[in-house]
Amino acid sequence: MTEQKQTSVLPDKPENFPSSVFLIYRAQIIPILGRVTRLGRRLDNDIVIMDVTISRYHAEIHFNDGEFTLIDLNSTGGTFLNNQRVHQSTLYTGDIIVLSNEPLMFFANDASLEQSTSLSTGFLVEMQQSSVPRESFRKTSRASIKPAL
Repeated sequence: MTEQKQTSVLPDKPENFPSSVFLIYRAQIIPILGRVTRLGRRLDNDIVIMDVTISRYHAEIHFNDGEFTLIDLNSTGGTFLNNQRVHQSTLYTGDIIVLSNEPLMFFANDASLEQSTSLSTGFLVEMQQSSVPRESFRKTSRASIKPAL
């Protein structure tokens, strides 16, 4: 009888990885499961956002030394964190990430990643219900996501 080695579909979590880390996008909760999570329009990304304003490989979220870092991958539409364009920045619970025109909210169930922020969780709902044209939210907007399996 041959012994088969089982392989996990999920990435290995680092030792000090928080118990629950996720993004909220259009009322969907999308877990972040490993050291590197890539976001973009192509289907081979970890998180796929089907919007023409999103670059094929738009941004990544890295976990190193107990911190999550958002990194822009030279995207065309830009990566914004709490209304500021960034190329690389540390993430804290409640931060609003906007990829081109698409807003996501970052959450980590870890006290060390909590920081007071001027943005409330109602911010995403307010943006989506606003009558202001989408283009006005260039640094903070909306879209559609499909988690990659």
